[in-house]
Amino acid sequence: MYTLYNVSVMKNYFLPTKENNYTPKLLTHKFITIYTFLLLVFNIATSNAKIFAAFADVDAASILEYHNQERLQNGLNTLTLNSKLTASAKAKAKAMMAADCWDHYCPAGKSPWDFIEDAGYQYVYAGENLAEGFSDNKKVFDAWMNSKTHRENILRPDFEEIGIAIEYGEFQGISNNALIVVHFGSTSLDTNQSNPSDVPVSDSQGFSTIITSPKDGAILNTNTPVIEGQSEDGIVRVYNDNEYISNTTADEGIFTYRFKQDNALIDGKHSIKAEHSENLTHDQIEIQIDTISPEISSLNYDSVLKRDKQNFVVVSLSGSQDITQITTNFEEVEISKLSETEWTLTIEYEEFRSENEIELTVFDEAGNSTTKTANLTSIKGIANNQVLEFSDPSSRLIFGIDKVGLRRSINLVFILFILALITVDYFALTKISLDNNIPKKRMGHHFSIFAMLLLITLAGGTTGELLNGINS
Repeated sequence: MYTLYNVSVMKNYFLPTKENNYTPKLLTHKFITIYTFLLLVFNIATSNAKIFAAFADVDAASILEYHNQERLQNGLNTLTLNSKLTASAKAKAKAMMAADCWDHYCPAGKSPWDFIEDAGYQYVYAGENLAEGFSDNKKVFDAWMNSKTHRENILRPDFEEIGIAIEYGEFQGISNNALIVVHFGSTSLDTNQSNPSDVPVSDSQGFSTIITSPKDGAILNTNTPVIEGQSEDGIVRVYNDNEYISNTTADEGIFTYRFKQDNALIDGKHSIKAEHSENLTHDQIEIQIDTISPEISSLNYDSVLKRDKQNFVVVSLSGSQDITQITTNFEEVEISKLSETEWTLTIEYEEFRSENEIELTVFDEAGNSTTKTANLTSIKGIANNQVLEFSDPSSRLIFGIDKVGLRRSINLVFILFILALITVDYFALTKISLDNNIPKKRMGHHFSIFAMLLLITLAGGTTGELLNGINS
């Protein structure tokens, strides 16, 4: 009897019966009010929480279009997409992702201007806007326009070019987050100029002094660099960090100076100036000396993965933060950077099995390198007995938590539950009601409630976060 009573009570919650006046309790106004309240509280409380996925859907083309539409409406020139600014924005986004830092001066205090200069863009004016966690292009652009510092960058008359980068990944505690970096710039310098006949000429003083090599912002792996340039014939003085070093002679418009061991540059940044002794025209560049090779601290076997019916060996590498490139003796290898100091190398097992050792060479930005070799015999013995199932996260179903985040998964499950209740109620009423209009009227009422609840769940999307715009 107790079991029958429980079944009867449960039916009253899910099915229209005589006892519940043909309205399931879970679809009464009382329960609908409870659903609405709980959904609102849940979505408001978690809208900016850092434990949920952003699942952003933004693209650079639309963001560029919004910028130019806004500038045209304000009587300004449109911005042209610049490949160097795009490269600097992408490098900044990747570096921020790797270091998981949320600041204009990151990682490790590196400024936006460092990234722009590293990309070879000689700016007169530059700016940076950042955003993360936004779900569509219009929302992020509106947020920027509603922020004074971001709006100033978007509508700054000085800017002529733009670079946009969007990186997806684990960032600030959000899985599959979107980090958006926008670099603005303008320059009066022709950075592609390489023809000596294009060197600026002064009518009254002859040639202007110009340093042609190394390039401004270059990172060099020698502490005795060669300085080359063009100037009016005569004596050219060379300075390091505003301290006089030595003289050289310009002959037929060309001068060369090589630092020697007795005045070799120490590792770090240096300001090099070349000045003609008579007409005092000069040029100055910033270079960085880096003669220290990157380090490989450990090289270890991790596991064997099975992907697309093939086995892959995963090797982990730990090294110094300055590693920018890795090469191996394997033809097919997938290299992934996990953090500033951690990398993984995924190698097809058949190719892995044909070699006796793995040889790795790591490079830094200056071109310094370090090579390390590890014997594979012991690794192969372990790998033969360990094959782990592996699935690519990008191929998971939309219902997967990694794909859409916990909040959206809960919202989706709830909506499906309510939809199932309404559907069951409709078909149950058609079976027991003599009046065919009753189920139709009930469905109209239920679907208006369903639409309201659906809007609440959709409004619970990640709103995103901005960092104040910055310019120089």
